[in-house]
Amino acid sequence: MAETSVSQHQIKGLNTFTLHFQGREAGLERAFREAYFHSTLSQARVAICFGIIYFCLFAALDLLVLPDKLFEAWVCRFGIFLPAGLSVLAFSYHRHFMPFYQTSLAILLILGGVCVIYLATLTKKPDSYPYYAGLLLVFMVGYGLAKLRFSVASFCCWSLVLLYEIMEFIIHEASFNMVVANQIFFMGANVVGMMICYHQEKSARQAFLLQAKLAEQNALLLCHNESLAKLSNLDGLTKVANRRHFNHFIHQTWRHCQQHKLPLSVIICDIDHFKQYNDHYGHLAGDDCLIKVARTLAQSVRKDDSLVARYGGEEFAVVLPGVYMEEALTIAERIRSNVEELAVPHHLSPPAVVTLSLGVAAVIPSKTLTQREFLQSADKALYQAKQGGRNQVQAGRLFAGKP
Repeated sequence: MAETSVSQHQIKGLNTFTLHFQGREAGLERAFREAYFHSTLSQARVAICFGIIYFCLFAALDLLVLPDKLFEAWVCRFGIFLPAGLSVLAFSYHRHFMPFYQTSLAILLILGGVCVIYLATLTKKPDSYPYYAGLLLVFMVGYGLAKLRFSVASFCCWSLVLLYEIMEFIIHEASFNMVVANQIFFMGANVVGMMICYHQEKSARQAFLLQAKLAEQNALLLCHNESLAKLSNLDGLTKVANRRHFNHFIHQTWRHCQQHKLPLSVIICDIDHFKQYNDHYGHLAGDDCLIKVARTLAQSVRKDDSLVARYGGEEFAVVLPGVYMEEALTIAERIRSNVEELAVPHHLSPPAVVTLSLGVAAVIPSKTLTQREFLQSADKALYQAKQGGRNQVQAGRLFAGKP
């Protein structure tokens, strides 16, 4: 069922006659032509070489059929088609060849067909059939080997058929029956060639469309995965980083700062008297308080490489890579002041508003100090802030790696 659905979608995305992308897929046409150019250029060069070699080798035929008009025949082969073929082949290696890709091949194909038709006009009627067969080779190259698109190949080959029939009627004064017979034969050859060319291009376009759809779905899936990854790293209530992401982030940051001998600071803060706030105002108000405090922390810390996380119930942590103690204390005091200025009522707290106590630790990570000791230093500083009367900032003390 899935395969049928994809197939039907592919058919809707292509014009039945021209095979161009249409509707919602119309924007893919330019991308397809570019991809088609890169995927078929090598084979097109082979077709050009094939055409040049065969067209020149058939000069031997001129010795048998046109011994008295050899000069005209070889001017056609070596003076016109050979230089044209070599020019297109050389141009195919130019970086700006792509816009002229199909046009150049079409002109060369028509030129080859016209040369064959011209050679046929130089012969007497009974001897013209070797060149008649040569025109069929031109059709084979046009519909298959040259990798012309269906519409281009069809236009070129049917134009040559019309030109050949006009030549037969005017130059060789062929009978109406002969012209009709030739036309039926050429029609059959062209119909077969068109079917092959149509199927090849349609398959290429459907494969490209399917690949584009898969790429689109993969990009969408990647976007969803990134969104899920972000959500898995966020605290569901406050929308700042959760404890799991905090642990991962500080571990990676610790290693980076240790490797490059950079300072690292951390701020751990706790909402003062939050249990009493919850008991008095209710859990919904408590949740709203946590959200406001988290938002204030995020707005107070403007460094792109920093992290604000919910560390515990009413505890938050701020990781500040590349920041020394003095700057970290300034940031902590700004956080404390901004939270106090929120003026969230808290009648069971001495200031009568929600406040924070903050502990700060700063270090240049080294092998003589662990992350655990680093965080314990900030925790002890937070405890000292609580013991000292709350609504204040305290600096931790480290005996190794202190910046």
